[in-house]
Amino acid sequence: MFQIFPGNTDQDSHKTNQLPTPVFARCVRIQAVSWQQHVSIRFDVLGCQCGRKPF
Repeated sequence: MFQIFPGNTDQDSHKTNQLPTPVFARCVRIQAVSWQQHVSIRFDVLGCQCGRKPF
């Protein structure tokens, strides 16, 4: 699965993105594809145990 999500455009705001469908994965790759002035990224990945309802 490959998808580009929009990010924030300043250093203080937060941007929330959700996957359109649940994903069962051992690893997740997060990669910045564009930036302004310098590249940086902060993120959280939220998940749940298999068989339980998602958040």
